[in-house]
Amino acid sequence: MIRFQYCITLFFLFASAVAQGQCDPYFRSVFESNTAISAELLVNEDLAIECLVQSLKRLSQNVVSPNIEESKRGALNRASAALLRIVDKGKMPPIDAIQKIRLKDDISVASVLSFGARNEDRETRLNSAGLLSNIIDNSTVCVPMDHLADPELLKSEWGINGRANLIAVVSVVAPWAYKSNYTNMKQLVDFLEKQLEGKENILETKDILNNLKARLLYQDTLSNPNRNSDNSRIMEGCQKMQPKWANTPQFKLNYPMITKTTTEGEAQ
Repeated sequence: MIRFQYCITLFFLFASAVAQGQCDPYFRSVFESNTAISAELLVNEDLAIECLVQSLKRLSQNVVSPNIEESKRGALNRASAALLRIVDKGKMPPIDAIQKIRLKDDISVASVLSFGARNEDRETRLNSAGLLSNIIDNSTVCVPMDHLADPELLKSEWGINGRANLIAVVSVVAPWAYKSNYTNMKQLVDFLEKQLEGKENILETKDILNNLKARLLYQDTLSNPNRNSDNSRIMEGCQKMQPKWANTPQFKLNYPMITKTTTEGEAQ
């Protein structure tokens, strides 16, 4: 029995090493190259998604501010642009690729993409916000909501653009937001409306915020909206996340522990 367990352990270690080795070309392209990921590396969609999402997780260890070091910003652009190419690869709608990425991503991926969505570089903002808006769901939407409470967003033009990007990302989840997310989104709307009150030259941001409100109202039309329940499995990451900015009297993310799973669907 001991020998059997030992062999099983060695098998999984070997399998992990093989998987790691398969990702090496992707890691070199993301972190060491100055050119876009080649089309050949994207042919194997499952492997590409696995390795590119791993790249974003690696980047999240160093990208802890919207002021991203140039080499890390280039890596973020290459990884996010490649994943967007997979999502946009002629599938209408591209649900399969999006679901595959969602199965691999986590809070750390949402974090690095949220910082990218508010970076001063326009290409980085577009790539990061574009990918994040495709893969965001109930399990990760707490991250951009936390970012929206950062006062630094108000101190530059690209910060204001980033705020608009992040509101748009949050609005994606609103029609099927679970109870905790729905409640936090309602409070976020109140917070942002006070923030935008009396401000000029931000009509686009106000329109995006109005869209978020409209998408929340959509749940009023449903017979069994997600806002009536939570899911402990799906909400686990947000429950464990310590908000960096959304912890003030003006806006505080709140994810109460769920004692009973009331819905067992996949993350949306």
